[in-house]
Amino acid sequence: MNDTSPQPANPLHPPLADEPPAATHQADELPAVPPQADELPAATHQADELPAATPAPQYYKSIDIAKFIAATTVVGIHTEIFCQFRLLDMGFGVISRLAVPLFFLISGFFFFSKPVTLCRVLHVVKRLLILYVIYSAFFTVLRLIINDPLSIDDLYIFLFRGGFRHLWFLVALIIGIVLTASFQTFMKKWAVLATAAIFYILGLLLGTYYPIASAFPPIGALHDFLNIDYFSVRNGFFFGFPFVAAGMALAQLKQMISFKLSLALTLLSLGMLFAETWLAVKLLHTPSTILWLSSVPATFFMMQCLLQIKAIRFDTRFIRKTSTFIYLIHPTFILLLEPAMPRGLLMFAITFAFSLILAALVAKGSEYKRFKFLTYLT
Repeated sequence: MNDTSPQPANPLHPPLADEPPAATHQADELPAVPPQADELPAATHQADELPAATPAPQYYKSIDIAKFIAATTVVGIHTEIFCQFRLLDMGFGVISRLAVPLFFLISGFFFFSKPVTLCRVLHVVKRLLILYVIYSAFFTVLRLIINDPLSIDDLYIFLFRGGFRHLWFLVALIIGIVLTASFQTFMKKWAVLATAAIFYILGLLLGTYYPIASAFPPIGALHDFLNIDYFSVRNGFFFGFPFVAAGMALAQLKQMISFKLSLALTLLSLGMLFAETWLAVKLLHTPSTILWLSSVPATFFMMQCLLQIKAIRFDTRFIRKTSTFIYLIHPTFILLLEPAMPRGLLMFAITFAFSLILAALVAKGSEYKRFKFLTYLT
């Protein structure tokens, strides 16, 4: 299957192919796509922890929880959990648009909280590529087993858009980290952020706001040249790079705004996101609902809130280990269940339950020397 499937009836709720991994967390961790500092999708959190000047390790617990919730949200998106309840489906479709941006931002935050070296960049890229190859091979074999025919387009998708639907996130994260780190070597931080903002705005004009931007000849020509479709702006240049750069900017802040103000600005941004999606879908009839302007401040201020939460006392290492794996493995159960049941609440419950059980087994098994290789799956 490739990413050319028709747009779903609910434009705020794209098909499985449209979602990312929710994946990386610790910026430098990867693979594990959500491992923690060296983490991947959404990303990398632990191994690459912040320097002494940054929040204490206990603050990371809130990010572990946020990653787990985001990974669960991605499962909900792909199984269309509320498709039988229109209002819930619409609301969930809007909120769920923050999951992947948050993954990118978290990865950028933790990666750039430490001095950037070529060695660290190569280490993260290597881990992400290992995850990408392993899961691409796995889903290719699975598709052959269940009789899902492959085509020549799959080679293009494998190389540029993710070997299987959600795996585009890994490629986009690699591009985001490499671009941000490269620009940082010869540009000031604000210039890197400005460049990333230009890429994001361009993605908005080629995607969500193309119904308006198409009247501008250069945008129309670029749109045709790049052969933009519903999913095309979901890549490392228009999506991964801007949010990874936002994570870098957050990591460089000398002082964060207060929790109360961060929370207020997060809620305000969420309100703007609902208004923006309503205007774009109802008035512009936009064919693409991948990128949103309001998701930038919403995830940025949400991250500031998470970094200031100190009251979490329980150990979050388990959910840190399982978040990335859940994101990466859950399409397996969707593929197996699809012939037998429609998408909805039941498919979500079964998919999430089996993904969590398998994630727990992999996380536990990786603690034993004999099964240490399992760490390459998370």
